[in-house]
Amino acid sequence: MSFLNGVNSKYFFDSLIALLKNKWLPFVLGVPLFFCLHHYEGIIGDARLYLLQVIHRWQPERFINDPPFMFGNQDSYSVFTIIYDLILSHFSIDRGTFFFTLFGHSLFLFAIFVFIYHFTKTTRTRLWFVPLLFAFIVYSGDNMPNDHVFFWTYIEKFNTSRLFSLAIAILGLGTLFAAKKYISLILFLIGTAIHPITAGWCLPLWLFLYYPKTRVPVVIFALLFPLTFLLHKGVFDIYPDDWGNCTHDHPVTYLMLWREVVAVLFFGIVVPKFTKNEILLKYAKACFGVLFIGFYWSATGVAAKHIFLYQVQTWRIEWLFFILALPFFAYLVYEQIALVRHKKFNLGGIQLTTQHASLALVGYAIFMIAPCSGAIVMSLVLLLIPEKKLNLNILMFVLSALCFLSAGEQGLIENILLGTIDFKLFNLTDLYRSVDNLIFLQFLWVWGIIFAIVLKIANKHESPFMLLCFAVVLLIYAAFPQFQLLPVALLAFVLFYKKRIKLWLFIPILLLCIGDCLFNTELRETNALFGFPKKILNTMFYAFFVAVGFSLFLFNISSLFRKFLLIVISFILTAFAYVDYDKRNEELKQAESQIGLFRDDTIFPQIKNRGKLFYYVTRNYVDDSRMQFWTGSYFGETTPVGEPLFQGQFEEERKRLNYIFFKEQRGFIAKRGDWRRFVKDSLSQKDILLDRVDFLCSIGEISHLVSSFRLREYQKLDSLSINMSETIYLYGCPNAKD
Repeated sequence: MSFLNGVNSKYFFDSLIALLKNKWLPFVLGVPLFFCLHHYEGIIGDARLYLLQVIHRWQPERFINDPPFMFGNQDSYSVFTIIYDLILSHFSIDRGTFFFTLFGHSLFLFAIFVFIYHFTKTTRTRLWFVPLLFAFIVYSGDNMPNDHVFFWTYIEKFNTSRLFSLAIAILGLGTLFAAKKYISLILFLIGTAIHPITAGWCLPLWLFLYYPKTRVPVVIFALLFPLTFLLHKGVFDIYPDDWGNCTHDHPVTYLMLWREVVAVLFFGIVVPKFTKNEILLKYAKACFGVLFIGFYWSATGVAAKHIFLYQVQTWRIEWLFFILALPFFAYLVYEQIALVRHKKFNLGGIQLTTQHASLALVGYAIFMIAPCSGAIVMSLVLLLIPEKKLNLNILMFVLSALCFLSAGEQGLIENILLGTIDFKLFNLTDLYRSVDNLIFLQFLWVWGIIFAIVLKIANKHESPFMLLCFAVVLLIYAAFPQFQLLPVALLAFVLFYKKRIKLWLFIPILLLCIGDCLFNTELRETNALFGFPKKILNTMFYAFFVAVGFSLFLFNISSLFRKFLLIVISFILTAFAYVDYDKRNEELKQAESQIGLFRDDTIFPQIKNRGKLFYYVTRNYVDDSRMQFWTGSYFGETTPVGEPLFQGQFEEERKRLNYIFFKEQRGFIAKRGDWRRFVKDSLSQKDILLDRVDFLCSIGEISHLVSSFRLREYQKLDSLSINMSETIYLYGCPNAKD
């Protein structure tokens, strides 16, 4: 067997080993690739909340009678604002936040390096450092299937305590694998101090590893803890019906619980089944204990609206599974490969068994975004039965049947659990159309094609045909995700062509693939490749240069020329990363550059009771005056933050929102999205704005109106010119007292 320029296979594999041992390659290609995939998007999301907390530290008088600061603040549970405060004391708000976030991303990348390095060193798989590192970078990349837990991503695009807490926790995991007992503990404590409910899960992991005798009493305590609601004292109680309504923004869903179930089963059953590595088994036992506690608390305490368990958001433990899943799974695959090599199987003689199928199903359950309990159930069944050879026809029949069983499974189970399903009106076709029901089968068949290529690659006459089929399918599949069963059709054709599948099975499968395309395709914007190329086209572009960089080590070229080309590729990636890192549009950049206007003096500082200022200003953040002018207000988009922590804040927020919406008190609270729509659709109309202001003034809820509208109905007390074309006015309520 030969390659370009007569390079033989021995040279190829020797070069591959040299590539994997290269010390500079991870830095030269890995660093720019990371920043090509992760960007800065400005002071958005929770970054606004942390900035408001810094402003509050500077000038608390700006937030008198402001609900988020009237009853306590979640800032008291973290030291992050103190650190952020120190940064902004030496930089402007927009540039300081930008560089602080850049530092957080750099810290995260460093943590990944340390973690993967020590994992491969501990497991004696140093040659896997480079592929694992790059796999982890891409695996956690923006818009990849596993880049997030629930509503937050692992590597945030804006400044938040979670980014730093998670980075330090991962760094602690690296030192944990390096057997640095106290250094890892210190890092876990620092991460916990920054964001307790994220990094805090590493503390019991550390405890279980170094003091295994504590596992039993800790687990027993955890099992009994949800019963603390019987105390009916403070946070050890069940949310009252009214206050409990605030939990609708972060409900415990089937998807959340599903991911935790997979985590428990992976470390509790799969890892012990597939590895004999004593070190990994020790870590797996500790992870199993921690993940089981997290799942149990999510399923019992949080779902039952136990105040404390909901407030600590136990579902965040999923990040620990996400971080550890990739290297652990990679090692299990490594052991299977090593076992095959030990048995001296040739490439074409590998026999697919139930154990291989089980591991593949576990991989799907871990790394794909759509839940399918059928995959993990089948995997467990295959693990429990004696290892057997898989009959191909039976396998295809079972997978096809599983396809229909998984169609709408997520939606069906979730609706049953929520009690919202009406079996009389239940329409399987509509459900089929509305969920990514075939992602499970897509995954299996796409990788089935890859497996078939691997099996046939030894036959040089067949490999070009297989590779061509695979390339054509991926191109069509990527460009037209509505053809969800295209991989099934291809694999069925290949197997029929090789006379390994019967005609009676081939025809129904082909008809299934054709019929599937007749369903509504408007909702099918993703597939097993998660929407490539719509969402990750840049990722593939950058990956191309990385692949070219790798290939330089595999061919017989001069060392000097190789280094030159590697520098060029690294420069290209770095240039793209630099240019593309700041994802803010020009409007947002302009808005954030003006934040400094209100850094020292807020708008209309003569008004002391800021919570009685009602704002409607048609500029950036029209639905949140707190973000516009860094001051307290009667109500804004960020007002509800923290309501699950403080009942008084919730009640005050509900009162104000009901007054604005209905001009009376009601027993429920509107969702945050309703406020945005109300501002956009209602308050933008002067007659409605005046009606609400008149009402709030009449009951003494507000004392002033701040608006960009020029109103004759109220007395103008002051004005402020922001720029040549924008003036903001201060109006007083009739007979109001500040």
